[in-house]
Amino acid sequence: MTALPALPTFLYRLRDSTGRLLYVGITDNVRARMTAHARTQPWWSDVADVAVETHPSRQAALRAEAEAIRDEAPLWNIARGQRVPIEYDLDDPRDFAAAHGMRLMTDEAGLTRLYDEHGKLVMLTDGRNQERLTRTVRRWVVQASA
Repeated sequence: MTALPALPTFLYRLRDSTGRLLYVGITDNVRARMTAHARTQPWWSDVADVAVETHPSRQAALRAEAEAIRDEAPLWNIARGQRVPIEYDLDDPRDFAAAHGMRLMTDEAGLTRLYDEHGKLVMLTDGRNQERLTRTVRRWVVQASA
């Protein structure tokens, strides 16, 4: 029996009207996936652009997705251990938060916001002191896990 050819898998990037990357994902059916996001994701109303790439196999798309999430830091992606294998520096507060499904962002004014896995703001702090920020993020992650 001959092996079936690999089916293409699509990698998509969702951006807001300013070009900020909101989410990166993969799918076999772009239309169905966008419909699902529209129904379930609180950030969907911010999506202004959908860019789609075709990859020759699911494995190739998974690799591209992991690289995109690691290198481009989309706002709402949550790394899921085995599906998106990303190396984290757990001494870096951003990586520590990401490793626990949270997102840490610092604005131009130096204010740092920690969002939980649902996009809810759980912490607002002055992000200039890296050591204090790391301790604060770790404390929030432990509290959220309890």
